[in-house]
Amino acid sequence: MTRWLRLLPFPLVGLALVAARPDIFPPKDFPEYWAAAAVFAGGGDPYDGTQLLPVQRTVLGEHIHQATSLWTPPWTLPLYLPLGFLPFTVARFVWIGLQLAMVFAAVELLWRTYQSTSRERERPEDLEPPVAHAPGSPFWFLPHLLALLFAPVFWLALFGQNTAFLLLGLAGFLHFRDARPYLAGCFAALTAVKPHLLAVFGVLLVLDVFRRDGWKVLLAGVGTLVALSLVSLAVNRDIFDLFVAAVRRPATPETVPLSEWDLPLIAHKLRHAIDPHRFVIQFVPLGVACGLMALHKLWLGRRWEWREQLPWAVLVSCLYAPYGGWMFDLVVLLVPVVAGAAGLLSPPFLLREGGPGGLGSENDPSPQPPPPQGEGEKTPAFTVWPAALLLGYLVVSLWGFLIPSLQGPMGYPRGVAAVFVVGSSVPPAARRWV
Repeated sequence: MTRWLRLLPFPLVGLALVAARPDIFPPKDFPEYWAAAAVFAGGGDPYDGTQLLPVQRTVLGEHIHQATSLWTPPWTLPLYLPLGFLPFTVARFVWIGLQLAMVFAAVELLWRTYQSTSRERERPEDLEPPVAHAPGSPFWFLPHLLALLFAPVFWLALFGQNTAFLLLGLAGFLHFRDARPYLAGCFAALTAVKPHLLAVFGVLLVLDVFRRDGWKVLLAGVGTLVALSLVSLAVNRDIFDLFVAAVRRPATPETVPLSEWDLPLIAHKLRHAIDPHRFVIQFVPLGVACGLMALHKLWLGRRWEWREQLPWAVLVSCLYAPYGGWMFDLVVLLVPVVAGAAGLLSPPFLLREGGPGGLGSENDPSPQPPPPQGEGEKTPAFTVWPAALLLGYLVVSLWGFLIPSLQGPMGYPRGVAAVFVVGSSVPPAARRWV
């Protein structure tokens, strides 16, 4: 409990910034969730812009002419429903505080997972924890500092978005996959808040049913989504029909449909290059990516290791998403970021207690020298490449924002897509020790 309480200052700092600078953090996307929750709680259609617009005008002003519509599936509505019973200002701070808390909780789970060796995960009772996890360690705050300074986290708080659910789902799944598969499945269900953003992960999760305890993970995940869906159906029995109707609905004065979003995605550019009127083209790159990653998983067979492959699955999912993919959605890239940071601080860079080349043990308190260069455990390639690619992403992003001619929609740097293309060309099978 003490280890979790020490994380509290990080979301509080973010929440304090939101409260102190309302000029920088005005309401943006959060009215979408609050209005949808209020309409849904009253038995209305949370996907209908004509019902959302009057509610959003009560907090944004009468000058707005289009509603910020809700596009997440019906099983997400129970997550928003409590917001509809709170005043807007209270609900907004509760929501942003919850999102930030989930970000730092997810980072903590990822850090613990990637700082663990395979032997520690199998027999944790036989080994002392890494120095970075020990009480009073000077390293424990590093991943949370990375998260606090990670640009998509700022955009998450700025827009009041919901992508922290996805990050926590990924982190919880990875952390509990082997030891507590049912709990891992419940966490994995959170990634279905935006299924289009992590579709590759979803396909791999289904294929994982053939591995040890994989069916337990899938069963728990499906069960969680069914339970949430039943809650939504209890409030409005037509909710799934309303969602399908909203997806198919053409443009109206109150709503901009998904097919008319101007997106900084490869799929969007491909569609406009082939046929701008066929929205289905945006799903072609995702289909190809899912197929290739599925073949990759089948080829690895028993050699598949979620700890090594998840950073690549997240990167490929973001690259080939059919829609969305905004800056706040890229919070999920904290998975490869934390994996890279943990790799840089793993042996021989980070000495461990009670292990070979560590700080000694109870039976041998004398410090042991680190293993000679070229011997012992080395940093795995899967933790280095994603970190290097994301560093390149940050450089290109800064370059794009400084040079207006390189900016795409909403100031999105055009060079970002090029960095992701290069990143996806690095074989995910680079999983051996370097």
